Amino acid sequence: MEFTQTELQYAIVVILFGLLVARRLRGRPLRSGRRQLIRALLLLYGLETISQSSHGSAFHAGTVALLAILAVVSFSMGVARGATIVIYRKAGELYVRYHPVTLLLWGVTFGLRFVLVANAGWFHASKPIADASLLLMFMLSIGGEAAMLQWRSAKMKAE
Repeated sequence: MEFTQTELQYAIVVILFGLLVARRLRGRPLRSGRRQLIRALLLLYGLETISQSSHGSAFHAGTVALLAILAVVSFSMGVARGATIVIYRKAGELYVRYHPVTLLLWGVTFGLRFVLVANAGWFHASKPIADASLLLMFMLSIGGEAAMLQWRSAKMKAE
């Protein structure tokens, strides 16, 4: 059984999302480190998948516009989720835990993506390329969340 790049991306995102939510619902120490490298590699894989889905043809303006909108929405929703995550001190260390609103915002994030990709025709965009952007947009969203957490935790450390 062979999987397409898009099917593989969906599997990766479902697994990563499940792990992320499970860990963040329990609460975990706020650390970076090797997670940054993993995020960067998955981001690059997402870019490669988009490139492969174009089959070497140039991107039309509509496709570029849709990808740009998806990127802005994904990152912005990550920032919004990062603002809802609970940050607390435990044994002198900062911990993070998802709030129910954070989960609601994940639903909004996926819903917005679904609507935009399903209606790629509005932009005269390539639906296969938009479909192939799933992992890239997921990682941009995680990046927005991480950026907001970094900013919020820096303010707490200064207190």
